[in-house]
Amino acid sequence: MKLNFRKTSIILILAFISAIIPTFARASETVIEKTIYPSHDAYVCFGASRNTNHEYNDTVRQRLEFFQHKPDGAVFLKFPMGDLADDFSNSKKAIKSAHLEFEIEQKSSKAASDIIVQDMRDNWDWNESTMTGKIACKYKDRRKIATYPAVFNGKYSINITEGVKSYLNNPVNNNNMTLRLHSVKNNVNNLEDWFYMHSRHTSKSPKLVIKYVERPIKTMTISAEDTHYVAWGKDIKKHFSSPSSAPAIKNSNLGSTYSRTAFTKFDLSTLEDKRVMSAKFEYNLRAYGGVQTAPTLTFCEDIDAIDWCQDTLTGNIAKRWDNHKYLFKNRVHSKSHLAGGPIRLNDYDGAFQFGITDLVREFFQRDDADNKMTIRMNSSKKGKSYYLRNNSTNHPKIIVEYVDLSF
Repeated sequence: MKLNFRKTSIILILAFISAIIPTFARASETVIEKTIYPSHDAYVCFGASRNTNHEYNDTVRQRLEFFQHKPDGAVFLKFPMGDLADDFSNSKKAIKSAHLEFEIEQKSSKAASDIIVQDMRDNWDWNESTMTGKIACKYKDRRKIATYPAVFNGKYSINITEGVKSYLNNPVNNNNMTLRLHSVKNNVNNLEDWFYMHSRHTSKSPKLVIKYVERPIKTMTISAEDTHYVAWGKDIKKHFSSPSSAPAIKNSNLGSTYSRTAFTKFDLSTLEDKRVMSAKFEYNLRAYGGVQTAPTLTFCEDIDAIDWCQDTLTGNIAKRWDNHKYLFKNRVHSKSHLAGGPIRLNDYDGAFQFGITDLVREFFQRDDADNKMTIRMNSSKKGKSYYLRNNSTNHPKIIVEYVDLSF
């Protein structure tokens, strides 16, 4: 086969340019660095002196202590996240990195230790002047966000980026992030290990160093991957081979056998590593037989409907999806719900829209391996039938405004 080297060269050059453009765009971003110092820090004991407040205002160190496989002591650091945590889930900020930095002096060590860093998720407040082990033991909701091995003298910088992201997306305690640190031994019995961390009252105070950028809001349209409808009653096992370009939505006066429910499925995998600022579900309806009354519809997300295909979907399959999250029930459509002006219900000349921002955000908090979301559409008004438009120009879609969080 004879190659066109000129054409091949042009293609390779264009491919190279397209590959490096995003890199140049990211390189031009301004990285903002924010250093946060603790407003309170405390060392507590969990043993015999658990009722004692160890206030170290007159010394330079807080103690991290381990004894006989159990953390006999722990350090608590309270970081005021301030305006960084204000409405973070709706902001244009993308966290690039977050590191907990501190200095340690080794007092006594019989074996190598690890430091465990935990994010305290309890909505509680504490003060270094009154903090004790007894108080700290009351609060159990904590998440390990880092393990750092081989603690020796010197400066440490522990990567807690994912932990800080998680906190900022769901801040507690008036935007004060509390970190709990303790040391643990590795398979060693009856040996003690003490470390001293310089406290906030010194020039070597612990600190949280966060780097972030602000990104523009972009728009993405996600078209339905599958759309179909099913029957109930005697026809519950029936698969409709008629085109799915106009799935039926019907609440029949003749009973469930003649009623129809429409399903539409979306692949949301393209929203990974993105903060959803807003999301709208858009669809086109046509009333069957020229019915002019506004449709009354019930919409819900079928959480159990992880995967299905319009070529095989039946009511018998859909009836197994018992886990629903209702978007709204018995909602009467009106002009206030429309985009692009009024719609004549016996024609395809407009689109219905409603917001599903919270639904899409919550979707990614669940363990959904294939990133598929299914929306079910029922008619709540007896004797009314509608068609859901699904073709190349008018089809169910989700319109998303987002901020790209990837680096």
